[in-house]
Amino acid sequence: TCLSHGSYEGRNMSTCYAHQSRILVNHGQWVSRGQLIGRVGTTGASTGNHLHFEVRLNGNPTDPEDWLPGCLC
Repeated sequence: TCLSHGSYEGRNMSTCYAHQSRILVNHGQWVSRGQLIGRVGTTGASTGNHLHFEVRLNGNPTDPEDWLPGCLC
């Protein structure tokens, strides 16, 4: 599941979420902050439940830690 966040500093920004056991939104659907978009799973080349999270600028993956505040430990 990839969500488009519009333009950021002149670049298209999106976030992507993979290995979901269930996707709860449809292509083209608008979503709200805090809305559940899927359930964590272990689909694809995976050995246990986890979330694959990406931040993309103009379609290119970038380090997601640059976008997350503080430690998520």
